[in-house]
Amino acid sequence: MQEDGDCQIATTSLSIGTTKTSDEVSLNADASKKVSSNVEEQLPSISSPIESQFPSIPFKVSRTPDIKRIQDAIASSLGLQLKYCNESNRPKKLRDRLTNGDKILLVMDDIWDEVLLDFQAIGIPNLANHKGCRILLTSRFKQIFNKMNCDSRIELDLLSEEDAWIMFQKYTFISNSSSKEVIGIGHKIVKECKQLPATIAVYGGSLRGQDQQVHEWDMKLQSLKKRVSYHRVDDDMIELYQWLKPNYHFMKDKEVMGLFLLCSVFGEDEQISVEVLTIICTRVRLFEEDYRGRDKVVEP
Repeated sequence: MQEDGDCQIATTSLSIGTTKTSDEVSLNADASKKVSSNVEEQLPSISSPIESQFPSIPFKVSRTPDIKRIQDAIASSLGLQLKYCNESNRPKKLRDRLTNGDKILLVMDDIWDEVLLDFQAIGIPNLANHKGCRILLTSRFKQIFNKMNCDSRIELDLLSEEDAWIMFQKYTFISNSSSKEVIGIGHKIVKECKQLPATIAVYGGSLRGQDQQVHEWDMKLQSLKKRVSYHRVDDDMIELYQWLKPNYHFMKDKEVMGLFLLCSVFGEDEQISVEVLTIICTRVRLFEEDYRGRDKVVEP
């Protein structure tokens, strides 16, 4: 378990309402400006981009942290070789490099459980010997930052109703000249999306170019309103599942749906080889027999 002193003096935590799904939530330009301005207001001492003051090393922690993978990600960015180090020497070598006086910003993304995140086991220096090393944490769970004794916190608020609608318009390609019925349903969809960029991106993208198909819009609205019970799903994950399930059903191609399910069998954040995936798809007859001769390409 991490001790209270392990978060460096300049540590900044980032509380986010959604994950970058994937990573990788797209905000519209107006919303992005507001987020940037929010960060600048809360960190007035930063007068220039973080990158100019600290070489940043971003890596994803995820729900089940892989200590070795995290060490390799940090070492690779520092040009450090851990290949021939035994397990007990890896943390020491990494800690020595992080405390050699260079200014380094570690960006630890998507933290789920502070108990599973052992800084000492990774090789991240503690408060007494951090020197130029700083840490920025991101998580969807606010309580994590309290437990990890972070010095500062920046909360990214939900999109405003206005920005949420602007983002939805950009994804659906609708405008004020679209039919009143479509615009009316669109506003209801945005409201059901709870001003979350990831959800707006999913539902907006699925309706792109369908502004003449009112029935399709109404179906999407009803799918958002419908609440489904999930078995063996943690309470804090039910809402996320509620948004992900329609995303799967929005897939029109059965091959894409099959490929999606196949990828879900692999471990979290696992690097999936295209060659391995192709072999498996062939063995389970996911694609039609003549898929080699088709122009169509299905990407994972």
